[in-house]
Amino acid sequence: MQSLAKFLLLSLALASASTYASGLIRGDFGYVSESKTTGGAETTTSRQTIEVAGGFMWPSGMALFGQYMMGTDTSTSGGSTTTDHRASYGPGIGYYSRAPMGFYVAGTYYFSSKLETPSVTYEGKGYQVDLGIKASFGNVAAVAGLAYDSFEYNKTSTGPLSPSDKITFIGPRIGVQMEF
Repeated sequence: MQSLAKFLLLSLALASASTYASGLIRGDFGYVSESKTTGGAETTTSRQTIEVAGGFMWPSGMALFGQYMMGTDTSTSGGSTTTDHRASYGPGIGYYSRAPMGFYVAGTYYFSSKLETPSVTYEGKGYQVDLGIKASFGNVAAVAGLAYDSFEYNKTSTGPLSPSDKITFIGPRIGVQMEF
């Protein structure tokens, strides 16, 4: 809840830059699953990501926003399941084509990212780059693309972490974007 409050404050801080811009809200969902068998033992891994962004878009297509991302990584092997939860937030900038059917590119810097595993909580930062297409229907658009995410965790709930843990992944995203 504290992360959501910080995200909302960031979005409100961007309001001072909204002189000739319209409001922008975007929600994305991503899911990737993998299954492999090694030596007769099967391992299944899945990653689910939900993102919510709010900010401003100018007539040129440039956008400035704040983004909150939450994700769940689940791994099952030998009858045992492990689930990790990630929550990250930060500012972003992007370009969204103003054509009814066009492309978008956006980048987000997550100045706060927390990864909670069953045994320890990690803290760090990260970034995300999105590339995709959008189809507009008035003020609402359907978006689909790929996101590259990279995180570096240098602190745990028990102290500093050296060397830091790094996680990178690429995956599909689909969502809805609305201008007002």
